[in-house]
Parts: sequence; structure tokens; C-alpha cells
Amino acid sequence: MEFYYERKSADYRMTARVGTGRGEYSLAVGLSIAGPAITAHCLNGAGEDCTRTDVPGGSVAMADLVRLGSSPTDWQRSVTVFRPDKTVALLVVIGRRDALPSPAQLTAIGAAPALTLHP
Repeated sequence: MEFYYERKSADYRMTARVGTGRGEYSLAVGLSIAGPAITAHCLNGAGEDCTRTDVPGGSVAMADLVRLGSSPTDWQRSVTVFRPDKTVALLVVIGRRDALPSPAQLTAIGAAPALTLHP
């Protein structure tokens, strides 16, 4: 696992490889502060695979799933959690569709109180 600050986009990022074999996927987590005009949106636009979940505590989670290119095994699931403290948590997983964590699992991580940029 690697955790670092990305100066160009002014956010914190973590990347990791999770699992083994057919159950392996890559995980990236980004934390940033929402700008004043930001609205809840899916990473890959507002298509039929874009869903919204209102999370207890006031967060909003936007999730989507897209196939990457023409490969039948490369899928990307993203969940962006817009939190009331203005923290935005972006979680992206890439791998075999059946190996990827569910939107609910990624939302739970992104909405966890300890995952914040505010002390």
C-alpha cells in the first residue's frame, strides 16, 4: 500500500493491490476538500449505471460500474462519497467484475468517520 499527497490536484491518495489470482483487484482512494460549487456526481458521468445513495449522517454516495475497453475481464467500479464536512472520498477498484467490492462496501469505507481531512 502507498499513501501520498498529490500536489497538482491538492488531494491525498492511497493505492493498493488486494487479493490474489482471479480475486485480485487494484484499489485507489482519494481524499480532497469539496469546492464551493461541487455537486454530487458519478466519476464516469450520469449514465444508467450511475446510482445515488443517501448515507446516514448526511453523506451522499454516487456509484458507477464501467467496462474498461473491450476486455471482458477489466471492470472499474467507482464510488464518490460527498460528506457534510466537505470531504470528498473517491474510491476506485479495477479488476474482474466478480472480484470487485460492492458499492455498499466502498460506500462504508468512504463514509467512515475516521477517513477525513479534518481533525
